[in-house]
Amino acid sequence: MMNLCYDIVNSIEVNNEDQRTSDPAVCVIEAGTGTGKTLGYSIPLIPLAKAKKKTLILSTATVALQEQVMFKDLPDIRTNAGLDFTFAMVKGRGRYFCKLRAERESDKRMSLFGYEDQSIKILKDKFADGLWDGDRDTYSVEVRDEIWQKVNAVVGQCPSHLCPHYAICPFFKARKELDSVDVVIANHDIVLADLSLGGGVVLPDPKQSIFVFDEGHHLTSKAINHFASSCSIDATVKWVDEIFDMIIPLVDNYNNEMEQLATELHSKTTKLKKELVETKDFLLRTLPFKSEYDKRETCIFPSGETPKEVINYAKIVGKILGDMNKINGKMSLIIDGNLKSNPDAGEHKMIVGELDNRFETLITAWSDFVNVKHRDKNGIPFARWVDVNREKKNEIVINSSPVHAGDMLMKDVWNVVFSAIVTSATIRTLGKFDAYLNQVGLPPATPTLLAQSPFNYEENGVLFIPNMKFSPKDVEGIHRRSVLCCLS
Repeated sequence: MMNLCYDIVNSIEVNNEDQRTSDPAVCVIEAGTGTGKTLGYSIPLIPLAKAKKKTLILSTATVALQEQVMFKDLPDIRTNAGLDFTFAMVKGRGRYFCKLRAERESDKRMSLFGYEDQSIKILKDKFADGLWDGDRDTYSVEVRDEIWQKVNAVVGQCPSHLCPHYAICPFFKARKELDSVDVVIANHDIVLADLSLGGGVVLPDPKQSIFVFDEGHHLTSKAINHFASSCSIDATVKWVDEIFDMIIPLVDNYNNEMEQLATELHSKTTKLKKELVETKDFLLRTLPFKSEYDKRETCIFPSGETPKEVINYAKIVGKILGDMNKINGKMSLIIDGNLKSNPDAGEHKMIVGELDNRFETLITAWSDFVNVKHRDKNGIPFARWVDVNREKKNEIVINSSPVHAGDMLMKDVWNVVFSAIVTSATIRTLGKFDAYLNQVGLPPATPTLLAQSPFNYEENGVLFIPNMKFSPKDVEGIHRRSVLCCLS
């Protein structure tokens, strides 16, 4: 395993820091439990990445596995393998505290109720006093989701260097650290999000990075979930009612043009709400929903093709959302023109950023949903369906999702990164790598390796099947037997 990892990466010849003479190199390795996967890729790749002046990015399936690599595996390797290297763990922006959002939330609550939320005040005070670094995972107690969602960093609301607290921002301090370490510990969700944005947004430049996807059997499902989209019509209607209150501070701080744009945006919200209500009514009346589980029913469109009648409604919604986003863009330009003269410009950029983020998400959801073909513009097959939740006043949710991740992974990952190693204990199907290579979009000639487990299960394992008095289908009999065993 060590030799293959080393050979694949070392085979790439580089003329300069921005151009390589060969295609991106990828290999796939199945290594059973106990074969030492982390050692197998870390020991050869850490010094090799340093020699090639690349960043080694270790991507796991979950945050828990990230922490295992960060706090156990890599410290052990650095201590016992004689390797000198630095490493850091990257997390999503939402795991970090945003002082600007916290202050805004406190001011909003003070103006509405006349007092500050004590839970938010405690977070603010601990951060201000240096008793907490702003990382949710390092806080002394668990922060409730309903509180954290009001104070965490959000990409669409971040004014970046315009923020008055930029110098002490926990996220940007953590992001800056990544540029100076040899090894970055990430997870698949963060890697896919970063690469889909072109790379180098949260993580180091992918062209200057060697990636290892541990627990690689999760990669396809993670990719499909990442590119799937959905939209609750009911939740959107509720959010639309909040837009005018959000933009009031912009009207009070800028010229007449801003006021005109705000008025136009408010007019569009009224029209959007009307169209959303009519679309929901049409879907409830015409779609043949079938019961799936609990109170949720689903209508799946054959071959992923949205009916023309539904498209007619959905296109109107998408058009209004696009117009609203254009108006918001014009409002953002006015704020940009007053950055030096308006001390609150950073907070105002957060407002239009929040709107832009939500508009883009909604536009993507409706655009994917109304595509008349079962494949997108890149030829990727899509599934489309509508859910209705009877327990939530017939809440309607539109959905679309790619059914194959291969083309997307090839475009956004394999064609972008310097090189990559994919490994897991469960990759092969029927003893072959072919199915997995197809799922992740890699050619059949991709180098593969089966690293056998050192445990001799055939000779040391025992399969014991006890005599059963009752058939597994006899639930009552098994239950009675269990009760008697417990009583005895």
